Formats: sequence, C-alpha cells, structure tokens
Amino acid sequence: MKKLVILVTLSIFMFFAACEQITQNETNDEPININDIQVPEDFTYQTSSAVTVNLIVTDASSNPVQGVVFKIYDNDPDQNGRLISKGGTLEDGSYKTALIVPADCNELTVVSPVDKRVLPIENGELTFEYNDYTKLESPFNDPKGYNPQTKLTNYCISFDGVNDYVNLGDISELNNVSAFTIEGWASQSSNTDPELLMYKWIDVDHDIELSTSTGGINIELGNGSNSYARWSNYSATIPSGTWFHWAVVFEGSGGTNADRLKLYINGNATPVTLSFTGTIPSTSPNLSGYDTFLSASSSSFGGYMDEVRIWSTARTGAQIGTYYNKLIDPSSANLAAYWRMDEGTGATLYDETSNDYDATIHGCSWALFVNGWDSDEDGVTDLNDDYPMDDERAYDNFYPAENTFYTLAFEDMWPRKGDYDFNDIVVDWNYIQITNASNELVDIHGSFKLRAIGAGFHNGFGIQFPFTAPNYYAFNNHGYTHQYVDNGTTNAVVILFQDAFNIMNEPPDNSTWINTVEGEPYVTPAEFEFTYTLSIPLDFSAWPSTDLPPYNPFIYPDDDRLKEIHLADYAPTSKMTGTPYWGTDDDDSNPATDRYFKTSNNLPWAVNIADVWDYPIELSQITWAYLFFADWAESGGTVHTDWYDSSIPENVNANNIYSP
Repeated sequence: MKKLVILVTLSIFMFFAACEQITQNETNDEPININDIQVPEDFTYQTSSAVTVNLIVTDASSNPVQGVVFKIYDNDPDQNGRLISKGGTLEDGSYKTALIVPADCNELTVVSPVDKRVLPIENGELTFEYNDYTKLESPFNDPKGYNPQTKLTNYCISFDGVNDYVNLGDISELNNVSAFTIEGWASQSSNTDPELLMYKWIDVDHDIELSTSTGGINIELGNGSNSYARWSNYSATIPSGTWFHWAVVFEGSGGTNADRLKLYINGNATPVTLSFTGTIPSTSPNLSGYDTFLSASSSSFGGYMDEVRIWSTARTGAQIGTYYNKLIDPSSANLAAYWRMDEGTGATLYDETSNDYDATIHGCSWALFVNGWDSDEDGVTDLNDDYPMDDERAYDNFYPAENTFYTLAFEDMWPRKGDYDFNDIVVDWNYIQITNASNELVDIHGSFKLRAIGAGFHNGFGIQFPFTAPNYYAFNNHGYTHQYVDNGTTNAVVILFQDAFNIMNEPPDNSTWINTVEGEPYVTPAEFEFTYTLSIPLDFSAWPSTDLPPYNPFIYPDDDRLKEIHLADYAPTSKMTGTPYWGTDDDDSNPATDRYFKTSNNLPWAVNIADVWDYPIELSQITWAYLFFADWAESGGTVHTDWYDSSIPENVNANNIYSP
C-alpha cells in the first residue's frame, strides 16, 4: 500500500500521465532545488570519458612489428582487473582503438605477450612505444616469454613414460567397421623407444594399435590374424622432442594393403610408404566392450599429445592436409570424437562432439602448448583469436568493461522538466564491439536490464548508431521480439522496446510506477540483448566520445517520435525532424547550434552513470538523493566526480534512494 502522500500526489499527476515537478522534500537534510543551480553551458553531464589508444611496436632495427596482441584492463588482471579492449598491431606496427573509462580514471593496465605495465591516461590519450621488441614464435612448450597475464588456454597432455595413459572409452565407430580415421599430434621424448601411441585391443589377432618402435611407426589392424604395417623412416624424419601430426586412415574397400591402410605425416597429402605383413582386413575387428587408450600402463608413451580426433570415415589426404593444423567444428559430418585437451586442469578430457566420449586421465599431467595455429587464416593465431574459426571476426572489446554495466536514467516529461527524479526509465547497459583482424568494427552486441519505470507514459527505448542505416547486414534479436531495426531513419537505429510496460510486468495493484516506491512489490528487471552486424566494417579508433557506447540512447513517450528524449547535446534521429517542441516550456534546445535537450540553466533530461546506479525514489529530485550532484554540475564536472557512488555515505541521503 502506498503512503498517503504518494496516493495524493499520484491522483494529481495522473492527469498529466507522468510525474510533475516537486520543489521541496522534508526528509532531506540539505535540500537543494534543481531549479536553483546554474550549470556551464557546455557541460554534458558525462561521468565517463573516451580514451584514444595508440600503441606502437618496433624491433631492434626500428622496423614495425605486426601481429602483437594487446589486452587492456581497468586494473591489474591479477587483482581482478576487468578486460576492456583487445586487438593486434597492423602492418605499420600500431594498435589503435578507442574505449571508455570513468571520468576520474587516470591509468590502465596493458598486457602484451612479453610484459604487463601500467600506462597513464594523459589528455584523453594512452600512448606508448615498445622498442626492441622480439616477437615470440610458435609452437613452443611452457613458453618462458609469456607471462601468466596472457591467460594461456592452450594445453596438452604430458606423459612421463611410466604408467601414464588416457582411457577414451569404447569408441563404437571403431568396432567392426569398414572405414575410420584416427589422427592426433604428438611429441616423443625419445624417438627410438618402443611406445604405444594408442590402441584398442583384445589380442594380437584382434586389435587396432599405433606404436613407435626403434625409429619406426607400427600400425596393427588385426581381424583374425596378426596383420600390420610399418613406416621405417621415422627417426630420419621427426627428431626427438619435435611435434608431429599423424593420421591413420582405414578404408577396407581398397583392393590392396596400401589402399586399405594409409599413414599421413604432418599434413602431407601423400601417404608415406608402408611395408605390410599379412593382409589388412576389409573390416576392423569387433572390439565392442573394449576401451580405447592413448598410451598404456606398460610400454607407456613418453612426451606430449594434443588434438586427437576419430572419424567414422576414411579421410582423404587433401582433407587431412587442409585441417591437420586447424581447429574444426565439433559438429562436422562423420566426426566421431574430438579431444581438444585444453582443459588445463582435472582428470577429464571432454569430447567436443555430441557423442560425449569424455576421457579419463591416469597419471598424466597438463602442460602449456602454444601451437601457433591460425585456423581461419585471418592473421590472428587461435591463441589470441576470440573467433578462431571465423575469418571475419577476431576480438571482443568491452564497453565499459567485461561483465560490467553502466546505467542510463531518463526523465520523460520533455519539454517540461518533470519531477527530476531520473527514474522514469532506468536501464543498465553493456556492449561488446566485435572487431576483425584489422581492429575494425563488425558486430555490436548489446545487453540490457530495464530496472525501473517511474512514469505513467508508455515509453519506448531506442539506440541511434554513428553510421548510416544502409550499413546494415543482419540483426539478431536473440528471441526478444520487442526489438527490431527501425526503418526510415538516416542513421542506423534499433528499437529495444516500444512500451516498457510490455516487457516488465506490472505489480498487482496496477501501479504506473514500478520499482520506484519502497514498500510496493518489487518487479524483476527485464533483461534482453541483441547483435547488430554491419555490412562494411568500420575503423572506430578516432570516434569521439559521443559516437562510442552507449552510442545515442533515447526514450520516447506513447510512440511519439516527435518527443524523443536523448542525452544532453546528443542529436535526435531523423524521425524527430520538424518537431514543434524545440524551445517550448522548459526546453532551451537550439538545433542550429547543436544544442539539444537542455534547459535554460543547462539541466539535462537524461544521464549516463558510470556505475550500476542506485536511483532516487519516486518524486525525489536527484539533488535530494545525491548531495553533491549540484556541486559537480555547477563545477562543470571538476569536483565530486564520484557523486553518484552511493556506497560513500556522505554522497547521499539514503532515505531518498530506492532500495528493493
């Protein structure tokens, strides 16, 4: 039940369908009326600022170094710092981007493949030149040049040669079949030791087995007799301690031994020459009920293994050569099992396919292994590529930071000020700008939480982007049908919802205020997301702060696009052209001078807060809840830059801030 004063106020205000202005509040110790403050004309109420990044990498001869990947954090990543930006140097040795930070942020942590350093932000720029840079080359094990901050995710399995093995389970695609392919990567500590790479075995006459022996590789495939093949050039081809790829292909329909059993090494499309003993059968033995192993408790393999795959078909030399050094889609046709071996911890190797042949490690350990692959051939190695099988995408860039939200808060009575409690629409936002190998914008992924509706209007909410509408390729609403790409606008625009009440359930008493009056039922915020794909990637490294996330958000009451409400000095969409409301009531906008959505004393109708903001309760002016908002605004943002931080007791009158 609402308090009496709220009921009386509501009955008066419903005539206007929204909240009107209140000029006093008896509960505030130091009430300041919003109408009594004077704000500099050029102040835009930004609690965050843009940072232009320019990192240069040169070698000992002052030549530019391409392909050095940087990660930028808001703090030391070992101290829970959050990732903001990621990208690589181009042909000229530069990595340029633009990001946003809280207005009082003066330094960021930059991680490169060789070091981690804290760099200052000076005049909105973060600049540094890395001289005498030596680029590390892959592949390598346990790289000494990489710091833990690089967050390596490439691992392999290490076998010490004594009772180490991996149980892959009973792979049915190997039992009594006419074709299969088994492939993987290995590095043997000593290439002359007789050791098992993998096997599935009943006895010497009924088995599938691959082993190294005195400088050669033996492949046994017995189905009633001891039939096997041998490659004798192993020691001359692959030295000890060197990674190599092997692929065994069985095709029982072949007319000769050489047609039925083939061995490919290091992606060469031509099989090596094998010598055969016995006749390779037309079908594999029925080994149902017997598990498949990598290494064994006896004749254990010594060295490393990685990226093991089993196919239910005979792969061609061309197929093996194309994909032996690339990641593959786990849903690929005829792929029976696929162990990436990148878990890095625990005793389980997870099968990437839907067959769920999860394997169990016995005695083995984990080791770092950076293989240097570039599966999509976009110039960014899989280690650094957030989209290793998509050559149009490479890096995730977070605004404001990974798993971090800022808050947009609106007043909806424009061109009148209203009650100035900034809770008519309250939306938290986070964006990921997905970039390609050239650090150009490809996708915009937005995530939102509608937390409060302190209004009687049925408000819509949209985003205007800093590029034209024709630069559109695709829009994914992720199942949230209230989102769509707007038509008939000059710049690209996405509508997140047309009516906030349609996506946030009203409380039982059908109040027009949701999550703004304490003591009333709390309504769970509405969460939603979208992905917007550009048709032509864009270089955004020089974009001004007004073009960066949150881009240009706006609300509009009762589906009236002539009454869009944007952040201070952000231009409306082309659908607001011809509005008759400029300069009426409390509005002092002048589109001819790019002055938008400000009053005569330079107050805004919307604010973007660099935090998940605790907004004022219903009918409480922002100055009654946040005691230094007025000082901050009147100073043009130079004092009390943390005015919005409600965790600082002196910043707030907690009685005037909404708490569920």
